[in-house]
Amino acid sequence: MPDSHHPSISQWVEKLAEVVGDVDDNTYLIGHSIGCKAIMKFLESEVANGDRCGGVIFVGGWFTLSPAALPDDNYKAIAKPWLNMKLNFGKIKSKSSKFIAFFSDNDPYVPTNNIPMFQDNLNAEVIIESGMGHFDEETGGVKELPSVADKLVEMAK
Repeated sequence: MPDSHHPSISQWVEKLAEVVGDVDDNTYLIGHSIGCKAIMKFLESEVANGDRCGGVIFVGGWFTLSPAALPDDNYKAIAKPWLNMKLNFGKIKSKSSKFIAFFSDNDPYVPTNNIPMFQDNLNAEVIIESGMGHFDEETGGVKELPSVADKLVEMAK
C-alpha cells in the first residue's frame, strides 16, 4: 500500500480500487490491522465497482486501539483519521456475502472491545486465536496464518 508509514485513507482506497478492479462473487479481500479499515472504506465507497464480493477476512482489525498502539504524537496523528472514520455499515454489509474477523487473545494494540463491534456492525464470524499478538512477527512471532488460508478456501467453496 502507498506510504505505509503514513497511510492516507483516500490513497489506500484508490489503491484498492486499482488493484481489485471490478468486484464480483469471486473477489475475496483480506486485510490486516489498518488495512481492515481501508477495506471497509473501499467497500462503502463508489469506487468499489460491481456487485457483492465473495467475502472479507479481517485480521487484527480494529475500531479502537489500546494505548500501546499510540505511544507518541506521531502515531496518534496517523491513527486519528482512521479512528474517527465514519462508516456506513449497511452499505458495507451489502457489498459482501460474508465477513470473518480474526483476533488474538494477547494483541497488545487491539482491545477485546472490538470483537462485539465486528459482530454487531458487520455480522462477522469471530475467531479468537491464542498467543498471536498482533498477527505479526514482532508481537506474536507470526509468519504464516494457515487458519486464515483455511477460512478463505472454505469461503470460496
